[in-house]
Amino acid sequence: MTQQAAFLQALFEPTAEVPRGFSHPQKGQAAVERFSIYRNNVVVSLKQNLADGFPLLVALLGDEAFDALADDFVRTHPPRSPLMFAYGDALPDFIRQFQPFAEVPYAADVARLELAMRHAGHASDADVETELQLSDPDTQGLRLAPCVQLVISDWPLHDLWTFLVDRTDAPQDMSLSQSLLVYRTQDFDIELVSLPAGGEAFLAALLAGKSLSVAGQAALDERAMEEADMAWLLSHLVGAGLVTAVFQTKPETKL
Repeated sequence: MTQQAAFLQALFEPTAEVPRGFSHPQKGQAAVERFSIYRNNVVVSLKQNLADGFPLLVALLGDEAFDALADDFVRTHPPRSPLMFAYGDALPDFIRQFQPFAEVPYAADVARLELAMRHAGHASDADVETELQLSDPDTQGLRLAPCVQLVISDWPLHDLWTFLVDRTDAPQDMSLSQSLLVYRTQDFDIELVSLPAGGEAFLAALLAGKSLSVAGQAALDERAMEEADMAWLLSHLVGAGLVTAVFQTKPETKL
């Protein structure tokens, strides 16, 4: 183990010994107290970073439960990038394996929603073609703006979101599934749209570079999407400036 790796291991393991070379400048002995203070400050700072980045999750779980979650996460998932606004991408998967939250299975999707909102906010800009000419839906697809995010959920995620931001009462039917389109508006606000049945399959296919016809069939195969809902979703994407280009798709491989 390299000296750097040993230092990082000691930094996030509360019972680990002071790493070699970390000594008191005057006493020449291992600086146990100083390193403990430094280690604590690092962990506290990272936990605060998580709390700032996942306010909905804090509201859902409460301060004490979130602190316990953040403490375990920080010690097992130290930052891998100096870009601290991106810290926490692994949190949804971590929550799914976090036994104390077994009775709050929708917490992971709330975290995924907050990540989608973050990614939408930090996504790069994209130029929109002045004329979007769709002549053959069988061979043409729609290129969507980088800020477009899709969150597929088996839970009433939109209702949970409105509840957590104090807009509505708590969801009454937790068996309801709501998938969301998340994007950044031209005014740099984050918009959330609850998708109609089948809308998640339609949007996922477009994001995967499929033709419009294939995307429509995916929506029908997954859940019968009404033509009116498909037309509404397409109109919304275009009207919000989220369709940046029409492109030729690759032929579908026959199985």
